[in-house]
Amino acid sequence: MKIQSTQGFMMIVLIINRFYSVCNGCPIGCRTCGLINDCWTCNQGYYYELLSCKACSNGCQDCSSSTSCSQCYPSYVLQNNKCNLQCQQNCLSCNTTTTCITCVDGYYADINQQCQQCTIPCQTCYQSSTNCQSCNDPIGMIVINSQCVCKDGYFKNSLNICQQCTSPCLKCIDNENKCMSCITTYNYFSDSNTCKCLNGQYEINQSCQACQLPCSTCELSATNCLSCIDSNQTLNGQNQCICNNGFVQIMTHCEQCISPCVTCTQSTTFCQSCIDINHELINGTCTCKSGYLSLDSQVCLKCNSNCITCSNNIDYCDSCVDINKEINGLHQCICKQGFYFDPNYTICQECDNSCAICDINMCIQCKRGYGKTIESLKYCLPCHYPCLDCQENVDFCNECDKISLFYLENQECKCPDGYYSTIEQCQKCSNECEKCSQTSEYCLSCIDHNYQFFENTCICPFGYYIDTALNCQQCQQRCESCQFNFDFCLSCSHSLQILINNQCQCIDGYTYIITTNQESDNICHQCQDIYQNCIECNQIQCNKCQQGYYQNEIQECIITICGDQIKVENEQCEDGNDGCFNCQCELGWIQNENGCYSTCGDGIQVKGEQCDDANNIQYDGCYECKYDCNINCQQCDQGICLLCKQGFLLDDNQCISTCGDGILDLSKEQCDDNNNIPRDGCYNCFLEDGFICQYNDELLFQSCNRCLDINCITCTLYNEIQICQKCIEGYFIDQYNSCSQCDQICIDCITTSKNCITYDYEIYQLKECNQSEGYYYNFTLKDCQSICGDGIITKQEQCDDYNTLDYDGCNSKCQIESGFLFDIENNRLINEPYIQVELNQAHNNQYSIIADQFQESINCTATNLNIERFNQTEYNFTITQTGDNCDINMIFTKTIEPINLIHIFVKYKGNYKKRILDEDFQQEVIIVPVRQIYVNQEQKEQGQKMAAASKALSSSIAAFAPLALIVGGFKFIWAILDILSWMNNFYFLNVNYPENVRLIFQQAEWSNIINFPSINILNQPSDNYYFQAQPKFTEKDVDPLFFNNIQIVIIFLFQVIITKLVCFTIRKVLQTYYKKLIVFNSKKTIFQLSECQIDIQKQDKQQEQQLRQSKVIYQIPNILQPLYSKCILFESNFIANLIKTIQLSYLDITLAIILQITNQQTADNLIVKINIGLALGFIIILLYLVKLSYSISQSHHLKLDNQHFHQRYSCFYEELKTDSKIAMIYSFVNLLRKTIFIVATVLLYNFPIFQTSVCFLSCLLNILLLLMGNPFIGKQQYILNLIPELCILLIIGTTIIFAFQDRFQILEDAKIYILGWVIALCIYISILLQLLFLLKEILIQMWNNFKYLIKYVKYKFNCVQ
Repeated sequence: MKIQSTQGFMMIVLIINRFYSVCNGCPIGCRTCGLINDCWTCNQGYYYELLSCKACSNGCQDCSSSTSCSQCYPSYVLQNNKCNLQCQQNCLSCNTTTTCITCVDGYYADINQQCQQCTIPCQTCYQSSTNCQSCNDPIGMIVINSQCVCKDGYFKNSLNICQQCTSPCLKCIDNENKCMSCITTYNYFSDSNTCKCLNGQYEINQSCQACQLPCSTCELSATNCLSCIDSNQTLNGQNQCICNNGFVQIMTHCEQCISPCVTCTQSTTFCQSCIDINHELINGTCTCKSGYLSLDSQVCLKCNSNCITCSNNIDYCDSCVDINKEINGLHQCICKQGFYFDPNYTICQECDNSCAICDINMCIQCKRGYGKTIESLKYCLPCHYPCLDCQENVDFCNECDKISLFYLENQECKCPDGYYSTIEQCQKCSNECEKCSQTSEYCLSCIDHNYQFFENTCICPFGYYIDTALNCQQCQQRCESCQFNFDFCLSCSHSLQILINNQCQCIDGYTYIITTNQESDNICHQCQDIYQNCIECNQIQCNKCQQGYYQNEIQECIITICGDQIKVENEQCEDGNDGCFNCQCELGWIQNENGCYSTCGDGIQVKGEQCDDANNIQYDGCYECKYDCNINCQQCDQGICLLCKQGFLLDDNQCISTCGDGILDLSKEQCDDNNNIPRDGCYNCFLEDGFICQYNDELLFQSCNRCLDINCITCTLYNEIQICQKCIEGYFIDQYNSCSQCDQICIDCITTSKNCITYDYEIYQLKECNQSEGYYYNFTLKDCQSICGDGIITKQEQCDDYNTLDYDGCNSKCQIESGFLFDIENNRLINEPYIQVELNQAHNNQYSIIADQFQESINCTATNLNIERFNQTEYNFTITQTGDNCDINMIFTKTIEPINLIHIFVKYKGNYKKRILDEDFQQEVIIVPVRQIYVNQEQKEQGQKMAAASKALSSSIAAFAPLALIVGGFKFIWAILDILSWMNNFYFLNVNYPENVRLIFQQAEWSNIINFPSINILNQPSDNYYFQAQPKFTEKDVDPLFFNNIQIVIIFLFQVIITKLVCFTIRKVLQTYYKKLIVFNSKKTIFQLSECQIDIQKQDKQQEQQLRQSKVIYQIPNILQPLYSKCILFESNFIANLIKTIQLSYLDITLAIILQITNQQTADNLIVKINIGLALGFIIILLYLVKLSYSISQSHHLKLDNQHFHQRYSCFYEELKTDSKIAMIYSFVNLLRKTIFIVATVLLYNFPIFQTSVCFLSCLLNILLLLMGNPFIGKQQYILNLIPELCILLIIGTTIIFAFQDRFQILEDAKIYILGWVIALCIYISILLQLLFLLKEILIQMWNNFKYLIKYVKYKFNCVQ
């Protein structure tokens, strides 16, 4: 019912509104509206908004809002919900259909508001067709002054299109290559309108870059030169500027080499070749050759003919041509001592054997054992025996024969005391004579001072006796006189003695004592001195005691009885007195002469003392052993205080003070001002800051006052002057004992204003940063920091190279990277020099410091070293410059062990540092030394003499060899050479030989016999493939390169071949010259020699010759027959000699092979590869030799005895029993032994104990075979082989001891030195044995040849007759 009423009401309202709108009229645009003129619907061209109708936009016929039109009036076009006036063609916006406001691109509105087309190339224009606003080519064109023009880098072509210029034109005209300007780095050439690079530049990546000097012009790259800046440079095939011959490049230019350099490198003075043949090149320096003198570094003058080398002038000799001459003080070559100048031959001749110094006329000074006389001043005569040296005069001796006891005195040979001289020797004097003459009984002095000398006779005086040896001996001290024996007294020497049975005894109360050696002395001692408390005694015991003492069970007088009223030493008192108990003073009592007494202050209370507190201090409760009260007690009774002093309170028998009572108690109060008021200087008995209180002598308060210095916390009086002891924070106590303010960088300080205890870091560091170069203040961290990469080096930085890149020597944290150093002189980082120290000689710790060849040389003079556990007085060293290396020579005065590490501190000629701010850099190298036994001067001289003797023995082979070759016995020469070969290889055993044998092994080499030529052009230190063997091999100049090490063997083989050719030539010449033809028939000889000739030609086989028709014979004269026969024999044994030569050199060949194969440090080099190939080839030869030796050892004796087989291979079993199996095995084992020895020597070099042990075992097998039986045909050959082999075994066995000694020091060095003599003896025995048999063989052969010669002469004489 209600809903229907409402609907009805609404209808009435609508009707009324409708009526009202029709009757009264709605607002404009409203189609219908309400009573209040509110629009309900709108007319066309309007839209409804907020009870009103609003007009649509211009031209819109129907819209829903001011911006959303759905239908337009005619002449309008609906675009994007808007009605735009429909403009004419090419018009973008217009006022009317005929009036345009804005035209489309490419058109403009003229004065008639019509759109006209723009003129090309305008993209848009304004007011006129040529007044451009934009261009149709935005890439190549730009609007300038309303005109489209080409941009820079473009030009307008014939089609009015802007075309880009060709690089490097920045601007161009007409065409792309006609430049008007150029891009950066190019140069413009106006005459040709081109852009080109200047001379000294090249074009790359459209830019001109500078050529790198020394290029004057270049192309493609900075170093690809077309021409050079220096006329002294030329282009090579790689377009590089190199200096002309005779010039060297310094920086970018070439400078001429300084004479005497013809060519040079690195600098104008580092030569590669020299001006003439008189100069030689040494380490880049042209120096005059030996024998020439440098005049001005360019001219070399030949030295005086007497000089090998000279200096200062050509007559200033440094060495002499004549080996018999030496240099004197004026540097002239004069004859050595023992030589004189012979003007006839212009050489120095040796003086007579008896003369040490002579001239051509006479002897000036005699040799030892010779002298002159007044009659003979020109010649020397032997000294008179027993004189051994009398150089000045035979009558005046300088040295006597010590074997016969003679000695020298006043240039006369005399006998020692106790002897007299006969003609030939010294005879002994009689026993009592110290000196005698003519006869043994004619004394000149006595043998000792006990004898009295009288009329050349020695008499024994009173108090002495003559013993059975006729010596005058003193009597025993007890005896005044004696006989027969020293204690058979005749009288006594002291009044305390009495003679009983010829013995001196002590009187009663005295006795002798028994000494520590259980003998009786000679002095009478009082009994109480020997036995305690004794008055009668003997040597054994006391017989009677002093009064008050009694004997115990062992007769000692030590028992006393307390209370017997006899005070003895062990009793302090007698009972009954105060403080005495059991005859001893009681505790607290002290003994005196009268008994015992007490002492106050000993801490023990005794009778008569109230107390005893062990001191004598007053007011501590006990004073002078009586009770005492507190110091502040005024009235005291036996330690009880009855009344205290004024100001003190009596509390529990103590007088105490209280805070505020005005009395200062130092034990618990700082002050006491008689009140408890604050801020008056003292409060609650604590001193307030800035105050000082004063008291009288009794510590009673007087006053409190402020410190004079307001900044002082604690002050005090000193000599009535107030001084401050403590200041407030920020102040310090100055020199006037006042408070002064700290510097602003300090929060607190002491002593001085800048001596901060705590800092104000912000102020301090900011100030530090401002004053310190390279530091910057970090306000965030409030810290002063350095920045890496700023080029400034601070304390935290080791370097700063203006960047923070790694791996350039200075890393991102400005620390010098590993492997780099800073070169101060050149201000640059360099690679750290690689330093190594090499051992030059294995036995004596001689080293070389070797630097990287690309680094500066070592500063040898600044290099230093020290040795652990060595005082500076125990070693000395010198460091000498050798090229770029430093050779260190060390001398020790005691034995050095591996634990004595050697620290070498190497410095360089360049100023290098590890930190730029550090001191000079030095690199430390630590060496573990080899053990070196200290050798004194005497031992050195002994070793040198031994080596000289060994060398002389070896050299004697050169004299015997030709003789042995002619007359026979050459097998002994081979044996000696084999021994020398062993000696040469003994040195390579890696042990420390004692000095007396080391020098023998070191000098043992082929050059002692003959100095073989050698070619030393390979494996030199300057070669890039240079390498060395182990130190022991290097010391003997053994080169690990196979070719260098095999040269002596090649020379031996070459000599065999040359000898073969010589023998062949001699044989052919003799056969050609002495050839004759003999023709025979069946019955009669057509041509027949005389009977003598037939006999000489050995035609005893006449029947056989007659069977032939003719025969060629050679009539070789008998005198040439031996030569002819030996040549034929040598030719037939040529192969055998080659094999024997290889067998003799077997040790050297094997050593050369093993050294080359085991040392391949630079094996990639072609020369080294060739040598390795040669070594492998020789291995095949040696293996064949070993195989051949084994095959021969297994062959049947008939084959071995075959003439042709024996002639070729007898060197393998020479002098051996071919029918003995052991003998043939010996020949093979001997060869195998050599192989094992060399292989072990090289491969086990670093393990000396194993090295020597293996070598010993290899030689032991040889000896065992020899000891099993004689493998040789004769006993002589057996001895000649057995003794050297035993010596070799003994030597190697001794080296095992040396190896253990080096490792464990099992023996004293003196015993090792003795073992060196054992080795030397073995060497001498081996060589001398061979020489003796060789000499015997030569003498026998010479005797046989002599007998043959006599026989031949007799025969020829008979033939002539």
